[in-house]
Amino acid sequence: MKYKRQFKSRKGNALIEFALSAPLLFTVLGGSFQFGYVFYVYNQLQLSVRSGVRYASVMDYAGTSAGCRAVTEDMAKNVVVYGTPTPAGDARPIVPGLSTSNVSVGFNPDAKGVPTDVTMTITGFSVNALFTTFNFTGKPWATVPYVGRFAKDCE
Repeated sequence: MKYKRQFKSRKGNALIEFALSAPLLFTVLGGSFQFGYVFYVYNQLQLSVRSGVRYASVMDYAGTSAGCRAVTEDMAKNVVVYGTPTPAGDARPIVPGLSTSNVSVGFNPDAKGVPTDVTMTITGFSVNALFTTFNFTGKPWATVPYVGRFAKDCE
């Protein structure tokens, strides 16, 4: 008889234990989701930057005028953002929210003006995660030697 009375007095323990542990459980799950999502977006950005810098390292570079340099850099930026140097008008970025204004391209020339390497970085890009916003400035970045053809003029 006494045993049944003790069992009845413990009836709501599971509900109370769940109520006490649920905030911790949901916080851990939310943090795991946030970390995974931000890591996924960063990985996509890194892959895009790597593709763009490889493309820029083999393309023809006509850096004698500002207009020619801008066309060359815009094509490299489009590879990072859209995956192609000449995207369609309705093209969607590989990483949601990324635009060509977030991509920085630098053809680093020697004393004669011929590029020796190419550097690309992501600047001013934000990822809205579950609990906070992560800002990427200067990362990810990549630098590779320039092996393309240097042309004096663009047409």
